[in-house]
Amino acid sequence: MAAVPADKTAQVFRALSAVPLDEGASFAPAPPQVFADREAVVAFARARGNHLASAAQVVVPEIGAVLRALLSLPHVEHVAVSGAGPTVFGIFPDAFAAEAARQQLAAVHPAWWSVAAKLG
Repeated sequence: MAAVPADKTAQVFRALSAVPLDEGASFAPAPPQVFADREAVVAFARARGNHLASAAQVVVPEIGAVLRALLSLPHVEHVAVSGAGPTVFGIFPDAFAAEAARQQLAAVHPAWWSVAAKLG
């Protein structure tokens, strides 16, 4: 895995051609999201997406390989880039499926950092 550039987030926003915000700009806070269950979280993540993901892959191309690796795992319900990357995550139906996927991923890519964790 290649080193992540120190200015990775700035590069991602440049790749998006995002204009700098005015100093002191303020925005209304997003309403808090309360999810009834895991299925609601998955549905929200699928619908919302991550507008930074494609630009993050331009800056850190290895993100694509990680996404493909996660998508190939059994029982994965959703795969995405977190924020401006390079962290990538997968959502699985339960802790057993998540741990099995982590073990399979670690066996194929031992240099990658991977962890199975519970949301909430």
